[in-house]
Amino acid sequence: MASPVLFGVKVWPVLSMAILIIFYGLSFVDSSVFYFAITVARVLPPHYWFWTLFTFSFFNNRLLHVVFDMATVYLVDVVMFPSWNLSEVIRCCVLAQFFSSGLVVCTLFLGYACTFNLDLLWTTPICGLSPLLGAALVVARQLTPDNVLANLPLGKFRTKHIAFTMFFCFLILAVLHVTDYVHFLLLTYGALVTWVYLRFFQRHSNGDIGDTTDAFDFSG
Repeated sequence: MASPVLFGVKVWPVLSMAILIIFYGLSFVDSSVFYFAITVARVLPPHYWFWTLFTFSFFNNRLLHVVFDMATVYLVDVVMFPSWNLSEVIRCCVLAQFFSSGLVVCTLFLGYACTFNLDLLWTTPICGLSPLLGAALVVARQLTPDNVLANLPLGKFRTKHIAFTMFFCFLILAVLHVTDYVHFLLLTYGALVTWVYLRFFQRHSNGDIGDTTDAFDFSG
């Protein structure tokens, strides 16, 4: 189904982008990052700042990340809505965001256990739609024909190479400190969580569960 439309305007992407802009505006308020983004020490006992599990997806304090998130919203609208119903789109988005953020919390906590760096617990924000970007790339890999997009000197660049290319780009951006490593982790976990869900757990209308085709295996 297509994204819901109201007065000729697609509701889901427009509303999501508006919320992203509002939260970016709130990022200029002192200490807002700790109240809207997930931080390991505050989301775990004894603090239980559970509301950050809902606000972190839309919060970003860097304009570049907001632009990436808006592109992610557009990609979800283009890739998922034409093939899935609304409930399935929401299910995939929620799984990607929540499981990925939980995995990053675990990763940062393990990092603290190894290094005793308190910044990993208190000042490293987990926020944004990077997990959803990873999810959208995996869904596109499943639903889109593996066409040749470009003939390069090293070989043919196909649809299936887009996800790895984005993974590599986020890694380079993190190494160059253009973005932080948390967004790289979120993208990676988002892609992995979504692949596992689509491969083994997604229930189809014909009663099948998962996607066991060779074209969608992990190395494909």
